Amino acid sequence: MRTKLLFLTTCHPQTDGQTEVVNKTLAQLLHVVIQKNLKSCEEYLLFVKFAYNRTVHSTFDFSPFEFFIGLIY
Repeated sequence: MRTKLLFLTTCHPQTDGQTEVVNKTLAQLLHVVIQKNLKSCEEYLLFVKFAYNRTVHSTFDFSPFEFFIGLIY
């Protein structure tokens, strides 16, 4: 199948384009939610993560939740 295994580190997410896109999207969502109160970032992180996972992505017309559940069932 000619796949190539890449080892990623948490310190260098730029080695994986998809990780970089997800991180940027989550950062934008957090910015909108917390506005100027940076101390509440951790408080809203679970809500932002839930919102992201419920959003239908144009790549495969499913939300990450639907895609994951579809793999299980």
